[in-house]
Amino acid sequence: GVLDTQRLTAEYAAISSRMRLILKSMENRFREVIENMVALYEGKDPMRGMPKDLKPAIRQGSGALEEFYTIAQGEAYVVQQTDAGPLLLSRLGEKDFIGKVPFLDIGHEAFAASVLVTPDFKPEKPDAEQLKKEFAQLNPMLRNLIESVATTVMVTSRLPYDFLKRARQKKTG
Repeated sequence: GVLDTQRLTAEYAAISSRMRLILKSMENRFREVIENMVALYEGKDPMRGMPKDLKPAIRQGSGALEEFYTIAQGEAYVVQQTDAGPLLLSRLGEKDFIGKVPFLDIGHEAFAASVLVTPDFKPEKPDAEQLKKEFAQLNPMLRNLIESVATTVMVTSRLPYDFLKRARQKKTG
């Protein structure tokens, strides 16, 4: 297909700054997952260097969480507990989001990963209903692109587990 870049640019410019932050945060998660996967492939441990004083804000498997927040202060770490050990999916900072985005499924917290936060962590609750309405009103082409990126983040997030498993098998094998 052919994309009308001028139209996409105009559509993107028309969305709210809060929606742009969510999209930027999705891009950050995708980049982080790829970087952590490369680290695992190279035999490095992406969990190394994580702060020790983290506390859980969202626990993996607590599927009841329907809330979503942006990070006003501090850092958060999306970590998946696997049978091969903990797996860092992404490090998040100010303006990134945590929790269930009301209009997207990226497959991270709370069903498939925990969110651990620094002691100075402060969340901010955006108007989820307003964002949901804004997303529904987007041009279908832009909405489909965003959904495609969310699906890519979800699928790509499953790949580092294979690298972690292989890395652990090499060490014990």
